[in-house]
This record gives sequence, structure tokens and C-alpha cells, in this order.
Amino acid sequence: MLNYEYPPLGGGGSNACKYILKEFAKKNLEVDLVTSSPANTFETEKMGSTISIYKLPINKKDIHYWTQREIITYRLKAHSFIKNFLKHSISSLLRRGYDPLPRGCAADGGLEYKITCSILCH
Repeated sequence: MLNYEYPPLGGGGSNACKYILKEFAKKNLEVDLVTSSPANTFETEKMGSTISIYKLPINKKDIHYWTQREIITYRLKAHSFIKNFLKHSISSLLRRGYDPLPRGCAADGGLEYKITCSILCH
């Protein structure tokens, strides 16, 4: 999952994401959330035993306002993180016995990765 403003600040997509993650955790579904961190360091946290949250450093100045630089920084860092994450994760996804037919695909540079499910909260 991708959501640049998690944990939620008010309502909207980030709040929906929070509740979707809670429901997924109750069902022991494995989910990875890629979000932003206002800090200058990469952070990870877990929600239960099956939800992994990866916080990309974007050096955010004001948590209630997004600048164009911050949005572009998140977009570029998220793209790079996902590309590397998928390269390392796809073999373990297939070993876990997921349906080999792709539900969605992410293509980049001629490489295609099979993804079991992708969710957009907006």
C-alpha cells in the first residue's frame, strides 16, 4: 500500500488506510505500507505480526501542509524503495503459495513484477 501521510492527520485517505490496516491485521494478512516520515531517517514499524510500515525520510517542515518539494521527494523515494523492495520480495511472494496469475503488475524498465493485490487509498 502507498500513502504519503500515514499516520492519519484528520480524515481522508490516510484515515481510511488506518482502518483498512487494522482489519487486515485482524485477519493476519501480510501487508506492506510505504509512507513518509517527517524525520531525516528511514523508519520501520509493525502493526501486529503481519503489517510492516516503511517510513521514507522526506524532511517535512510542517505536518499539516505539503510542499511541492515534499510531494516530489516522497514520489521519487517511494518509486526507488518499491523497485528495490519488489526485487527482493517477489521470490518470497511466489514461494508462499500465492496464485501465480497476477492480480496487478508493476512494470519498470522492461521488468514485470507480479503483485497479489494493490490498494490505493485517496
